[in-house]
Amino acid sequence: MSKKLGETTVRVRFVETDPWGIAHYSTYLVWFELARMEFLKELGYSFTEMGRDGVSFLMAEATCRYHAPARFDDLIVVKISVGEVRNRSFTFEYEVIKEETGELLATGRTVQVFTDLEGEVRPVPDKFRTLVEE
Repeated sequence: MSKKLGETTVRVRFVETDPWGIAHYSTYLVWFELARMEFLKELGYSFTEMGRDGVSFLMAEATCRYHAPARFDDLIVVKISVGEVRNRSFTFEYEVIKEETGELLATGRTVQVFTDLEGEVRPVPDKFRTLVEE
């Protein structure tokens, strides 16, 4: 994982688990989104601010590799960093870690494409590029 830029702590909720108390695989993508939204707020470029600037971004790709299970009531830390920033897309990289033990539970990556508010692909805004490259 490249330089850590943000992290979010989440408690695994019962609704996110299977009958054996293990977090469902799809929940990791939800946790990625929680970390992404918090990171963007901390960065100073939330979805609300993007909307004011007339831009948004769409998910183009999402991957997750599972290393060990998260279980009901575990506290997990989702670490997020910005990977490559290209002309019209950028990546976020994630690590999901069990807070109590430091065990790596999952790693992931998402690719986002900037668009205008009508969904037409646009270049990565200079404002975003400047904020993530500082």
